[in-house]
Amino acid sequence: MSRIGMRIAIPVLVLVSMALGAFVWLFVKGQIHRRDETSAGSDQFYSATSAYGAGKYGDAYGIMYPLAKAGDANAQFNLAFLYAWGRGVPNDRGKVLNWFRCAAQQGDNEAQLRAGIILLGRAVEQSFAENHDADDARNQARLQAEGLYWLRRAAEQGNPEAQYELARRLLRNDPKAALQWFERAANRDHDKAQFELGEMYRRGNGDPPGVNDLKAAKWYLLAAERGNSSAQAKIGEMFYSGTGTPEDFVKAYIWLNLAAAQFSQYPALENYNKRLVQLRDSAAARLTPEQISEVQRLSSQWHPQHSSANSTVAWREKPASRPAEKEPAAPAAYPPCELE
Repeated sequence: MSRIGMRIAIPVLVLVSMALGAFVWLFVKGQIHRRDETSAGSDQFYSATSAYGAGKYGDAYGIMYPLAKAGDANAQFNLAFLYAWGRGVPNDRGKVLNWFRCAAQQGDNEAQLRAGIILLGRAVEQSFAENHDADDARNQARLQAEGLYWLRRAAEQGNPEAQYELARRLLRNDPKAALQWFERAANRDHDKAQFELGEMYRRGNGDPPGVNDLKAAKWYLLAAERGNSSAQAKIGEMFYSGTGTPEDFVKAYIWLNLAAAQFSQYPALENYNKRLVQLRDSAAARLTPEQISEVQRLSSQWHPQHSSANSTVAWREKPASRPAEKEPAAPAAYPPCELE
């Protein structure tokens, strides 16, 4: 390269290097800035969690509130929890729904589930209101429509509790859709959904009696293994009679014994529990002393498998992951949340 060419090339390289350096610096600065913002929010969230764990509910609220107002769905969920239990703030049903609705509108499926259940509960309350007029009927219909909307959104995201709750509410008017949602929840280890599937197949759903007993036994057994007392009673009876499964007095005894132990805690179900005990004792009469000793040992050592059923709301100790896709806007007819 000539001297003239070198004189031109060197300044150009210097300018390119400076521009590239400036770009990298700005990029890194932006990344650090975003990381600092995220870290600051996380630090506040965990500070609120520490305060809550120490029983300082007012402090937890004071730290969570700015995060919730700024749009943090996890903080909004926790504010709803505090208002639901009256911890650090007065119990306020309106604010419980509002903050769950705020998180729901951002795609938080557990908040969608809770908002849906609250709204459907209010629709039922509205139906029992005195002097029920046309305005009350319209409000009831709106509450029910919005409640089902949020349940469906949570169910579509794979929340098994929402799938179960949605199926329950579709059961009367759309049993085919209810069956599908029960199956989706049941396949995610939801014991109540598994029991309901057993019930639907045992009833036949329009098929001749007995055709679906094998399917019923399958779902009852899965629910029984997760500690569902009603399913334990049903599968125990089926093993005793050989319905939908081979007759097996050992298994009948185990499941009937476990079911009776749970039902004995409820005085209102005393008569039903007596019938289970009689059936269990009848199964025992068909066993050898060695078999009885073995089934009693197995019963005492039995532990339920995990169930995804979860009807309680808990304080969120760490932020739940955000949905991968942006949550679609709720219908305009439904009230938006208020970032108070």
